[in-house]
Parts: sequence; structure tokens; C-alpha cells
Amino acid sequence: MTRPKPWLKMWVEWLNKPLMFRLTLAEQGTYWRLYALAQQCNANGCLVTGSGAPLDLEEIANYLRITSAADREVFDSMLKKMGREQEVIWEDGTLRIMSYEEAQSRLPSNDKARVAERQRLHRNLATKKESSKEPPPPPTPNKDVYIYTEAEEKIRDKFVTEKTHIQSRNSPPSRKIRDSLIAELSKLYEEYIGILTPNAADQLREFAEHYKGDIEWIRKAFDSAGNKRRWPYIAAILERYQEEGGPSGKELDRQSRRGEDESRAAPAINRPDPLEATRQAGWKVRRSGPGETGGGEDNG
Repeated sequence: MTRPKPWLKMWVEWLNKPLMFRLTLAEQGTYWRLYALAQQCNANGCLVTGSGAPLDLEEIANYLRITSAADREVFDSMLKKMGREQEVIWEDGTLRIMSYEEAQSRLPSNDKARVAERQRLHRNLATKKESSKEPPPPPTPNKDVYIYTEAEEKIRDKFVTEKTHIQSRNSPPSRKIRDSLIAELSKLYEEYIGILTPNAADQLREFAEHYKGDIEWIRKAFDSAGNKRRWPYIAAILERYQEEGGPSGKELDRQSRRGEDESRAAPAINRPDPLEATRQAGWKVRRSGPGETGGGEDNG
């Protein structure tokens, strides 16, 4: 025998069932206690023991906690009325509730099993309709569309790749890369040239906006400047790196490169020295740098 469920189904239709109107409220309560006992017996509405032996009226009354004469009178009256309606009958010495099995096995309309079954039937019907449809005709080839050969596709893909690479090289650096460039330029400026003034910071920031080379080239440019530790000269070296593809670009002798970098930096070199007024006032000006060779004193 399966384990009895700890609950039972009571349908709202019982509120308006004529059978219930023939019972008093006390008799209705006694009937539902009997119904619950049938659920506990777990024998399809038959009132039996765990071994399957029928329960007699006295045992049923004890299970329902009927102890007073008044309660026993209500119990007997309920059995008599429900017996006339064939709702409760004696069958082979066993008291049985006739509507129990049908009520407990019935599923509500929104039960998950029924919903799943309806969905399955709906999907099967939709599948049948789709399979019955004729497949669409193949597309008509467009005579105006050129069909590339395999060799032409390779050339086209190579051209697209190179074009994308050129566009990415010509596009301005992203904000993250630009911030890294400014940080590297500022650090090397203070290391090789001197204190980073607001004017110099603006120049570095403007250069970083349009710089398209590798960040590793920047230190190489500062190292290549030698004793000419001026930002215009170093910026000219970095511009040459961008044109040649890096420090190891086209082969030029050192003197030619030095002359080319000086010519690039010439407009900035010809600008008035911002420290000239300081020198004329008699102050000594020291250029800071990583070593003695990079700095010195200028006497005004």
C-alpha cells in the first residue's frame, strides 16, 4: 500500500452540492472527519486498518473521537442520510465512501501535467502543419552580382586587412593609450630635461593626441638625443620614428639623422628662450638631467 498523502482534495463544488444541503452543519462536520479518516486509511475510500482489515462502527467512532451520546447521535444520523444517498455504503463488511476515489484522482484544469500535455499536442500540431508546407523555391541568382574566384577573394581579403590596419594606425589613440603616453612622456621629461612646467605639460599632451607610434620608442628617442635634451629635438626624433616605422627603419648614417632631427626641431629652437630674461638679471640657471653631462650652469 502506498504511503497516504498528508492532504486531501476538497472541491468548491461541494458548497452547492444538493447532497450537502440534506445534512445539518454538525452532520457535515462529522462527514468530513470521516472523509479525512478515509484519506488516512489510504484504501480508495474504504475504512480499513493498516493490514487491510475492515473497521467496525465502534472503531470508527473511536478514531473520530466520538465520546458523547450527542456526538454519537449526530454520527449515526449522518451515516443514515448518506446511506440513503448511496454516498456511504457497506461493502463486504467495509464502510466505503463512494465519491472518494473519483474526487481524489481528478486533476484541476490548470494542473501542470494537463498543461504540459496540451502544450505537447499543440507543438505536434504545429510541427505537422510546418512539415506539410512546400519548401520555398531557391533564390534566383542575381546576374548583376560579381562572383569572385578563390584567388580574387584572397587578394580582396588581404586588401581589406591592410586597409583596416592603415586606418587603425592613422586614427588617434584611445583615451587609455593617450593617458599612458602622457605619463611616460612626463616621467622621461623630468628625468632627462628638467621640471615639467605647465607649458611643457601642454606640449606633451598635444603631442600624445596625435602620436601613433609604440610607447617603447619614447625612451629610445630620449636616449638618442644625447646632450641635446630639448623637447622639440626629441619630438622630431619621434616624428621620424613614426615615418620610418620605428628606430630600426630605413638605414641612414648618424650624421644625416642628426641633421634631419635638427631641421625638424628648428622652428622650436628659433623661438625666444624663456630663461633669457632671468640670465640678463644676473641669475645662474642650471639645467637638470640624469648626469653631469646633461646639465650645466649658464651665467647671465
